[in-house]
Amino acid sequence: MKVYQFHPFGLSALMIMPDSHIAIHTWPENEFASIDIFLQAQYDPNESLPLIQRYFHPDEVKIIELERGIKKGDGTLVLRGLHH
Repeated sequence: MKVYQFHPFGLSALMIMPDSHIAIHTWPENEFASIDIFLQAQYDPNESLPLIQRYFHPDEVKIIELERGIKKGDGTLVLRGLHH
């Protein structure tokens, strides 16, 4: 895991795993954090929510889920389910 600590506060952190990553960027002065969770299909990123809520105490959570993969000419997704 790589962490960059901003001064006087805030941080950016990146954890890279095989076929997955988690990135966190915080702006405490704006009471805002952005978290990107990219996992293999066998893991559910929504299971991270209780941990995020426990440590960040957000007033609001906004989730944007992206389906990632390669689309064929007919619009079907190749490698469906490989990543969330």
